[in-house]
Amino acid sequence: MIPKTIKICELQLITPCFCAGADQTEPELRAASFRGELRWWFRCLGGTREQESAVFGSVHGSLLASSVAVIVSNVKSSPDFRWAFEQGGKKTCNSAYITHFLSANAKIENEGAVVRTDAWLPSGQKFALELRQLRQIDEDAKNLLLLAWDCLCNLGAIGARKTRALGAYAPVNSNEQIAEALIRDERVKKYFLVKLLDKKEYGDFRKPETTTEILTKSAQLLKEYRKGLNIHPSPNMSNSAEAKEYYGPSVFGNAIGERQSSAVRFRPVLINDKMYLCILKAPDITLSRNARKHNLYKL
Repeated sequence: MIPKTIKICELQLITPCFCAGADQTEPELRAASFRGELRWWFRCLGGTREQESAVFGSVHGSLLASSVAVIVSNVKSSPDFRWAFEQGGKKTCNSAYITHFLSANAKIENEGAVVRTDAWLPSGQKFALELRQLRQIDEDAKNLLLLAWDCLCNLGAIGARKTRALGAYAPVNSNEQIAEALIRDERVKKYFLVKLLDKKEYGDFRKPETTTEILTKSAQLLKEYRKGLNIHPSPNMSNSAEAKEYYGPSVFGNAIGERQSSAVRFRPVLINDKMYLCILKAPDITLSRNARKHNLYKL
């Protein structure tokens, strides 16, 4: 079979993306990262192990080459974007509640001089994402792949803190902005708990204050959910000596000891060129055995 392009979409970042490559001081949109996200969506939307191996390849048992390729191209610099990190965040619950790990490394000392790392891309950055078919794919697997692609382009994010509203992107063409339809799609709702938050419309995603507002809202929700479930990322996050908090792998993820990525994702989305906040929870297959014991989250 001659390789052919089956999907191509021009995308734009709608929140800043922290995506350093091999050079930690330079941002980079890597095709491998988008391919990994596409595979994640395919698996979460019900793809079987056999289908996943046939589409994306496998190194277990019989070696299988990938039937698809994901290509990033036409990366176009956006206008100057003057969003800045907020300070604090732990008590005030501003946007720094989400970005403090990143802001701590936003500047480095170089022989007495302060140097900005700049390993992030601003909102408005445009790029093209292409899905190319290399080999024949079963019809059922291909239909699922196309659904996963739509979710990738409309509900996806990339880079650091991608589960916490950073690194979100959306189609440039408003006719391709189908996030609202996907949120209502029974094929998606079968596996994901998902909702559009109160239909609140945020401002122009290119404006710094919009980034701050949507990160702050995500931080408030995250803090409320953790408090309500007595789930915290570390003992230092607790303010109550009497509460029986759980520390470790949970539906919100864990970076200490047994690592667990968050199954709850805060996703800014574009609908008719207007920005909203979507919250979704991935299916249990994304959770470790210990995390499933503390999978108490409800939208």
